[in-house]
Amino acid sequence: MEDVVQASVEDFLRSLPQLTLAIEKAIENKNPNDLKIAAHTLKGAVSNFYAEPSRQLAWQLEQLGHSQKLDGAKDILSNLKTELK
Repeated sequence: MEDVVQASVEDFLRSLPQLTLAIEKAIENKNPNDLKIAAHTLKGAVSNFYAEPSRQLAWQLEQLGHSQKLDGAKDILSNLKTELK
């Protein structure tokens, strides 16, 4: 069982930089659809670890993507990065 948990943690840590970069690029490129997809993926990943504050921030980014608005996305991403440290 510990091996499964360890592998899950390692997979998460390995994918985290790619996911946050995808969110950054979506915000920079003003692409709400890409933001929605990347934030949804990150939300699922952090949910596996019951990281509720991170999940909530990822959800907020996902909702911005759904609404086709990026207002406040940079601030939310900044808070998310702080939470994930």
